[in-house]
Amino acid sequence: MDVGTTEIQPLWFNCDWAGELPGSLQQQLKKPRQIPVLVAHRDEVIIGWVSLVDRSNTLHQLYVEPGHRRQGVGTRLFRCLVSLMLDYGAAGIRLQPDMPGNSAAGYFLASIHAGVVPTDSVISLKSWVPATQQRIHSLQKALGIPAAYGISRGLRLREDADELTDIGLDCWQRQQKMLPRAAAAWSLMQHSAANDNVTLLPISAFRSIDYQTRLIERKLAAGQDIESILQVSAAPGFSEHHSGRAIDITDGICEPLENEFAASKAFQWLKFNAEDFGFYMSYPQDNPYGIIWEPWHWCWSAE
Repeated sequence: MDVGTTEIQPLWFNCDWAGELPGSLQQQLKKPRQIPVLVAHRDEVIIGWVSLVDRSNTLHQLYVEPGHRRQGVGTRLFRCLVSLMLDYGAAGIRLQPDMPGNSAAGYFLASIHAGVVPTDSVISLKSWVPATQQRIHSLQKALGIPAAYGISRGLRLREDADELTDIGLDCWQRQQKMLPRAAAAWSLMQHSAANDNVTLLPISAFRSIDYQTRLIERKLAAGQDIESILQVSAAPGFSEHHSGRAIDITDGICEPLENEFAASKAFQWLKFNAEDFGFYMSYPQDNPYGIIWEPWHWCWSAE
């Protein structure tokens, strides 16, 4: 993102930056992060940055070097941060009043949308958020899902796919659908596996936001707590199944959605061949998303 002669760049760790890092920024980039620090640099020299307290929607610091202030650097850093937070489903930015510069940052952010002064140290992003995301925020609240769920898990918002095509029946004889290009890739992969005497069957493919909501409501009604539910099911609006790119797979022998699939011939085939068709396992063991290992869950990428 160009800002005159200034560029805004996301950094996750120290190793993402070849040049010298200011001391206070080095501290922020030492540990693994869910959301990157956004830095502004000119001629490979960092002149400012904005960051969140990790795994939360709380502003940690907005800083611009004295010699580069009043040049729009802070404005653009904050706009980029807001855009990033919206991608992760955040409904607001929480301020730390005792952090230098953050009180002014809060009033600045308020002034660029509707001129509303922040209350209780929270800046609402409602006026920035499309209607679909506002609905997801309402669903989160009704289901008892934390407002910072997306940021804390590193999960981006997913809207329902608007174009889908049939991929055939699943293991329970229900018709399943995927995005057309993902469906074509699935068909090629399924036939290739069959040529190697490996059976790949869909368990579940496209699932809408409404379907995901009903799924979680049923689990809550059965007495499960929301924390446990979110370890096995993504919150509505954050499931890869909404995109029409994800598919849960079985071999017709293993119990669907169970870890025994990892010992199957089908899983071994997928490990060595799925990437050739654009499919990747989204939730491997020890993944950073707070979701259990799902050897059956694969997602197609156009890249």
